[in-house]
Amino acid sequence: MGKESSRIWIGSWLIVTLLLVGCKDSSVIYQDASVQIPALPQSARQPEPPPECLPSCLQNLTSWRARSLKVLTDLE
Repeated sequence: MGKESSRIWIGSWLIVTLLLVGCKDSSVIYQDASVQIPALPQSARQPEPPPECLPSCLQNLTSWRARSLKVLTDLE
């Protein structure tokens, strides 16, 4: 029984040690200020969405589907 409790103690100690090493606060974060993301050229940018793609279009489509579903269920 002493050998088994010794294994449990060593395993517990190993887990706690790994958790403490992995969670330490003094980790170094390297940031290079000279690296910057360049702006996209105009040819790579998405065009403005057409007027039929406005957020109100989705609301209208949702209400149309609800009305259509009501009509179909009223037929039964």
